[in-house]
Amino acid sequence: MLKNYVTLLQTYLNSHDTNLNAPPKNVIQYLSDHLGVVATLTELSGRPMVHCLKSQMHIALLDAHFDGETDETMQSQVEALWRDAISFADSQQQVVSAVA
Repeated sequence: MLKNYVTLLQTYLNSHDTNLNAPPKNVIQYLSDHLGVVATLTELSGRPMVHCLKSQMHIALLDAHFDGETDETMQSQVEALWRDAISFADSQQQVVSAVA
């Protein structure tokens, strides 16, 4: 389920990135590299793993675009893109759950 969710996020980001620098193309590799962090956050926070994954992915997307520098306009565009990607992935997961 988690890998499918990440794939949905990656699909959305790759197809809707117009004016921004390309987001991380291999989001699944990022997940693999940081799954231990996500699992630890899940255990410590008691939150569902998908929520912890969203937090980690959000940080990764911002880091990929800013490299420590922040431009408010670009940051708001990246955050809007990320929110839309999460909404898309959430809605697709609900469709899959309803069908199953």
